[in-house]
Amino acid sequence: MKMRHNRTEMKALILKRVSLVLLTASLPLLSTCSQNILFYEDTVNDWYKKVKLPDGSVLYETTKEVCWTSPRSNANFGYWTASYPWNKKRVIKATGNTVTIYPGYAWDGMTVGSTTVKELKPSLIHDALLHAYSQKAPIKRKQADLAFYDLLGEKKMDSRLVYYPLVRSFGWAFLNKDKSSLIIKRDAKSTKK
Repeated sequence: MKMRHNRTEMKALILKRVSLVLLTASLPLLSTCSQNILFYEDTVNDWYKKVKLPDGSVLYETTKEVCWTSPRSNANFGYWTASYPWNKKRVIKATGNTVTIYPGYAWDGMTVGSTTVKELKPSLIHDALLHAYSQKAPIKRKQADLAFYDLLGEKKMDSRLVYYPLVRSFGWAFLNKDKSSLIIKRDAKSTKK
């Protein structure tokens, strides 16, 4: 005897199986790049620390290397490194479609409002790319904004549909205006065509 399922039951069954496969195949992992270690960033929060400032505001600081590769086939952040001028410590590196943030980089999370754990990595990559952009790194602001959109999408956050138009429209107002906050060094590949 054949079992017959109605359309709604079949759709629910297929959706459940597909969701399970997608969930296990695409759990959000954070790579440390130089060490081949992966960990679940939403449950293990030892890759950053929260720093409370005297005025009551909060900054976050990376304690481990954070690496992200854009899923976009045409993504290219260039080839450059950024370091702090006061200690020459490298804090950001771009190599094509991959950006790496080194321990010691500080950012403010979601610039407006509070920041959830799921929003930390998207805000880190976005802020670091914009910081470098404001210091004349060879990238465009739109690339940083698209990275933010993609990272929020990886987290399955529908808020990206609200945040992306906002950062595209008003993000310029929050750019770091201190022209001496990073030293950008272009790698030889960035000048090749």
